[in-house]
Amino acid sequence: MTVMISCAERIATRRETFTQLARAGYEPHVTLSPCDPPGWQQNREAGKAAIKGALMAGAPHVLFVEDDIDLAPDFGNAVTEATLSSYGVVYLYMHDRADRVGAVYGLEEWAKVRAGGPQVPRIVPAGRVGLIYGSQAVLMTREAAFMLYGALLNDEAATDTCMLKAWIRSRQRVGIRLPHAVQHRADKTLHERRASSSYRNPENQKSLSYHLPRSLVAEPGTKIEQEQHPN
Repeated sequence: MTVMISCAERIATRRETFTQLARAGYEPHVTLSPCDPPGWQQNREAGKAAIKGALMAGAPHVLFVEDDIDLAPDFGNAVTEATLSSYGVVYLYMHDRADRVGAVYGLEEWAKVRAGGPQVPRIVPAGRVGLIYGSQAVLMTREAAFMLYGALLNDEAATDTCMLKAWIRSRQRVGIRLPHAVQHRADKTLHERRASSSYRNPENQKSLSYHLPRSLVAEPGTKIEQEQHPN
């Protein structure tokens, strides 16, 4: 089951992402937040409602997404691969921040990403789970979703922070899909109502992994519109 959280006023942003997901066969159930005021409190409440809905629906896996992402050509393959893996949680995107990635990917993997060569699509184990921020696109098992819901109920942090706390507490096996199957558009609709932060600098929002040449994609030239996968 695919769930999306979004601020009510981000209509154009949400529509663009919704269309991409629907074409790929992952039409999302959308949870809207008034985002007034915008911030982590509203983000957490929307995340809590979205995860609760997925749990009540009995979904064996939950694909949690935010409303400002673009999908790579092999997005469907990445979701299928993550669903069939032994990982409880797979991040299809994470912020490639220089102060975190070496510890999260491992120095050897990060060196490969920085080199910019063709990447064999794969899931790598996360090194430092506590440094994985960003809930743009996360695939989780029902068990992991249940643990996340508990964190969202009992914590005061944003959804992505509740995620990493839940994974650590429940000892989830966390993986990261490389190259990333999602890119963050970092929509700025509410930017004028938010406090400034280096976290929102463009260089901290764009994934270096996403743009790497992909090798071993299922079918050369496959377009995402042609891929159909069950939710």
